[in-house]
Amino acid sequence: MMPLRDPETGRFVSAPPPIERPKPRTWYRVTVFGKPRGIWRESWNEAMQDAIDGELAAYDRSRREYYLAVPTAIATQSSFERPADA
Repeated sequence: MMPLRDPETGRFVSAPPPIERPKPRTWYRVTVFGKPRGIWRESWNEAMQDAIDGELAAYDRSRREYYLAVPTAIATQSSFERPADA
């Protein structure tokens, strides 16, 4: 890209700052065998809590963390508005 010049002075000028555009949010929900088991949440931790409350996650004492049962997953979707809970 060629450096920009001021048309009046002929001096080099810096490029204008890039336009900031809003970014879509990432939404999360629990699924079992690909079928939704909860509503869309704004954070992964909220979706994980749904899995824990639904007894779809187990606690590993040696690692001190929760893990999801095999058919369970946390699905993600990016959008500006909350997705439909269909």
